[in-house]
Amino acid sequence: VIKQPGDRTNRISVRFSCDRSGIPVTILIEGNALDKEGKRQHYWREKNAISIEGEQTVSFDQIFPESISRLSVRFQVRGGAVFRLHEILCEPVTVKSALNPAKNYLWNGGAERQFYGTFMYAPRFAFSENIPENWESRVKIDTATKHSGKASFRFDKTQWPQRTYFNPVPFEQGKPIQFTAWIKADAPCNAEMSMFNGNGSAYLKPIKLTTEWKKYEMLIPAWGEKPAGITKIGGMGPGGLATMQGHTYPHFMFPNNVTVWVDDMAVHSGGKGQHTPERGIMLSGQLDNPSLRYTNGAEVTAKLHFSNMEPAAATAAPTWELSDFHGRILKKGAIPAVSVAANGTASTEYKIPLPKDKFGPMNLRFTMNDETVGFILGVLPDGKKKLDKRIGVNYSYSNHDRSVEMLSAFRIGAVRIWSHHERNVHRGFTAAKPFHDAGFYTLMCIETQPDRSAESQVPRDLKPWAATMKTLAAEHRGFIDAYEILNEPNIWSGLRKNPDPAKFRDVTPEVNAECIRVLGKAIHEGDPNTKLAGPTTCGTAPGWPVAVLSKGADKDLDIISEHCYRDLPELPDYEPELKTLMTAVRRFKNFPVISTESGYQTMSIYPDHQRISDLGRNQADRMTRLTLIGIANGLDQFYQFSFCLREQGNGFGLTLMGGADNAYYPIASPTLYATRGMIDRIYGAKPLKRLPLGHNYRCYLFDRGNARIAVLWKWNGAAETVNSGWKNGTMFDMFGTKIAPEQFVLNTSPIYFETTASAAELEKQIASLPLRGDDSKVLDIIPRALDSFRFEIEVRNLTGNTLSGTLTACGIKKEFSNLAPEASHAYEFRTPDAIGLNEQLIKADVKLATGRNIKKTFALKGIFPAQTTQTLTIDGSNQDWPANAQSLPLNCRTKLKNWSSAEDSVTASAKFAWDPDYLYVLVTVNKGNIFETAMKTAETLFLGDGVQIAMDTIRNAIPGHIKFQDDDFEYSIGLLNGKPVVYRHVASASSYDSLEKEIGIAQDVKAAVSVKDGKTVYEIAFPRRAVSPFRLEPGSAMRINVLVNIANAKGRAGFLELTPGIGAAKQPGKFMDLILEKK
Repeated sequence: VIKQPGDRTNRISVRFSCDRSGIPVTILIEGNALDKEGKRQHYWREKNAISIEGEQTVSFDQIFPESISRLSVRFQVRGGAVFRLHEILCEPVTVKSALNPAKNYLWNGGAERQFYGTFMYAPRFAFSENIPENWESRVKIDTATKHSGKASFRFDKTQWPQRTYFNPVPFEQGKPIQFTAWIKADAPCNAEMSMFNGNGSAYLKPIKLTTEWKKYEMLIPAWGEKPAGITKIGGMGPGGLATMQGHTYPHFMFPNNVTVWVDDMAVHSGGKGQHTPERGIMLSGQLDNPSLRYTNGAEVTAKLHFSNMEPAAATAAPTWELSDFHGRILKKGAIPAVSVAANGTASTEYKIPLPKDKFGPMNLRFTMNDETVGFILGVLPDGKKKLDKRIGVNYSYSNHDRSVEMLSAFRIGAVRIWSHHERNVHRGFTAAKPFHDAGFYTLMCIETQPDRSAESQVPRDLKPWAATMKTLAAEHRGFIDAYEILNEPNIWSGLRKNPDPAKFRDVTPEVNAECIRVLGKAIHEGDPNTKLAGPTTCGTAPGWPVAVLSKGADKDLDIISEHCYRDLPELPDYEPELKTLMTAVRRFKNFPVISTESGYQTMSIYPDHQRISDLGRNQADRMTRLTLIGIANGLDQFYQFSFCLREQGNGFGLTLMGGADNAYYPIASPTLYATRGMIDRIYGAKPLKRLPLGHNYRCYLFDRGNARIAVLWKWNGAAETVNSGWKNGTMFDMFGTKIAPEQFVLNTSPIYFETTASAAELEKQIASLPLRGDDSKVLDIIPRALDSFRFEIEVRNLTGNTLSGTLTACGIKKEFSNLAPEASHAYEFRTPDAIGLNEQLIKADVKLATGRNIKKTFALKGIFPAQTTQTLTIDGSNQDWPANAQSLPLNCRTKLKNWSSAEDSVTASAKFAWDPDYLYVLVTVNKGNIFETAMKTAETLFLGDGVQIAMDTIRNAIPGHIKFQDDDFEYSIGLLNGKPVVYRHVASASSYDSLEKEIGIAQDVKAAVSVKDGKTVYEIAFPRRAVSPFRLEPGSAMRINVLVNIANAKGRAGFLELTPGIGAAKQPGKFMDLILEKK
């Protein structure tokens, strides 16, 4: 049954059966549709799948254009098998979505709730100098001029640029979102509507304002696309730094020299709609303490305002509730009824005592009919306590004195100051004295050179820069405890084009060491007592630091610094990586090691009326756990990312935006309250050891002299209640609230047990905890190829008990005895044949002493790229390639409808090589002519002759799983208008390494294409960022696949692959292991 329902969501499905598994199939939906010029064009979409033995249904959802016609479905098979087609359907369906297209997602689109739902920062918080006297916000509530209702937002003329954001609204990839507003100005002018996500990510639409009310619309038909007439800035994909949150911030940009009125705004997501006039009584309000930080047992005074939109008097009777970080209700009640006159207003004050001895972030919400007013506040212990200089934040230029006050409230005692502020070079130095005088440890990050035109390079002549640093160090002598030379130089290569190679050079370990030496010498001439830190790598890996130290920086550096971004603190586990780094750098001397940057993505405004969101909880939980793992394993300092009093949009901020309702005070995030709770427990405490409780748990011991502290959490699996029976100490939650030690809950939020018992007694006490664990999985068996003939099998104990037994593989039996909880041991074996392209099936058999038998069969195969002795020249030839680079044939051939006999003779092969800066791929195709993509766009390179390369960077793909994951890459390489182009289709998420990798043309990847003697050669060099979180160092491993597209005059004819997994269906679990070894 083929239906033509037009512009609706349709599900195309094919029900079929097959006599065998593993055969690639494709479902194509085809028809005609009108293009932008009104011409009828071929329309098609496809879904790839792999057959299973028996019956199955493959389906995919698609929104057809309104002009769709002549629909048909094509079922395509690529392999020998018996297929039976039972049913083909194309039918309208309801796709589950969290969006409500009928809802206006703005809390206060018509200004009838005063300033509620508007957010902005004020100069007195944002800046430290040139603060205008008697500043007042540009945004006012105007009851005289409005489009409808009783009020509008008025943007007055101003000499001080100011951005005002409205509450964040949700979006979904591929779904429409519409922003509408009625606007007028006192003079015609140009302006912009915007949906702002975060720094470097937004949609902008230019609009022309007149002196009459006019409705303006900004419509994104499908989020992620670029509509006509709208500017798209940055990536809009689900893995972006500013878009993974799934919310955007509507706002306007108006000229400073005009007055503008805005009214009746609406944002509809998932569809289109109109602003609906407000009815009934509108609720707004403020709390008495603008900082929203209260002390133990304080009383909160809420000032509520009611505006009656009806021509008849009415009564307002809101209810309220106070909830904690996890959303649990602490208190609730009702406010005495308030009478509001017809079309009138009324106000009332209501006092709510906060629970005694309950600390941390909370939500206070007032609800009346469909109206909600929400606040995020927090409670801190009374009194002032010493700052902890082990715990710091990255400080981005703000008002220094107010930042000192806020950070001191949370006992944070160190700041990593960014030397530059946007384009204002060295402005960060103004923060050194205020923080130093307040007792903070000050670390000055010289993130890059003063010439911002070459941010990813350094000058060939360092003397002018050194002279500047000498002057700055002298001017700030005694105020800066340490200087950090360069920020993440290990990922600069290929990041931005060198604007002037005669003047600037790319950073190598040698150049990095030279910068440390030359700039460090100049800094010490200005301030002899300060220290030097570096090399400040992105990632906790020893390769770059060791290389820099080996070039002489070991004599100049006092401190080793690194950045430990990761998806979860325990995955990949920060602890072993940190220990490896410490061991490596301390071969030179006993360096203190500090982590100077790491954070988790969140939002500057919580979207459900400031209710603490999952992102807010995740940031608090994960940041606290990551900090604890670092300090417990010997870090001298840990700096969280990032602190700023002018936070806006989505990012890594530790503060939330304020607004007119709280006198523009930035609001402390839950993470800051968790940090205070951590400092209160471990201040001055010495880390002792980690106690193994099982894979899903963590426990670290600290000794404070008069007490021992155990920090516990469960990072994986469901929360569990633990009946410990403990009575010899005090237990605190993540924020410092006392909880019962006899029975407590272990979840992703750390808890602290404080006792006077000895460390040995506490260790024994913790070892006896009745933890539930996970009986279904007691150990992991992990195979790894080591070289061409050797492999190892790691046996990892996932329980809290010791394990004993035997491991048998390749006819060899190995015994293990009393394998400690959470411990692992690798056992080496040899393969009967060399490890290469052909799979070798290896059977592993583990027999535990308990009688349990665990069997696993795995296939060993792999690629071992040659390490180069010098950087390869990317010119489309193999002349400088290592002689031992293995040529791997691409034998998996797939023929498409345009295949002809001329393509039967085409063959291809691939070679791999690497050095510490690049992963190199050389693909040779026995085809001497190139047909470019007929679409003439970079994103459709795969439709012409070219190469596709895909990577599973952390080898986490599940066998049989059809889809790329958030650590994967997919690239296309080919010619476009005769020039080589690299296009990035899929990129690893920034949560793994804090690095944004734009979807689109990959300027950082080098490529050359040459055609000679009947062959086409593609040579590609991927820099570190382009393969991250995979690392270019010996022992690193990932999965990789290479596909060669073959085209002719009719278009794409087919493709050759190294392994299946790109062309028919995206299956990274089928890719080939690639292991770096030194040869």
